[in-house]
Amino acid sequence: MAGTSRKEHTQLTKQAEKDRAAGHRARFNAPASKSREAASMYRAVADDARTEKALRQRIAQPHPELHRAETRGRAEVQQVQQAQAARIEQQTRLYEPPAPSRSGPSRGR
Repeated sequence: MAGTSRKEHTQLTKQAEKDRAAGHRARFNAPASKSREAASMYRAVADDARTEKALRQRIAQPHPELHRAETRGRAEVQQVQQAQAARIEQQTRLYEPPAPSRSGPSRGR
């Protein structure tokens, strides 16, 4: 106990135990708060999807041709995105890092 009395040492030990306990509570609560946040985001995305679906139905009834054109456009965009993703995946699978080069002193040839 260099430089501290027994009383100070006891107080410091108790404070360290409180801090450690508080840290264990923030780490155990962190997954729960992340889970709640993820659930909240999922609900928001689901609500947005339902709203978009309702709007599409409202457009489809008075403007069926516009609705068909929009549906075709979304399908084409999705196909292009899927083709790009497949192309990128194929490129990353085919990639081979360069062979290691020989290094060292030159022989003067």
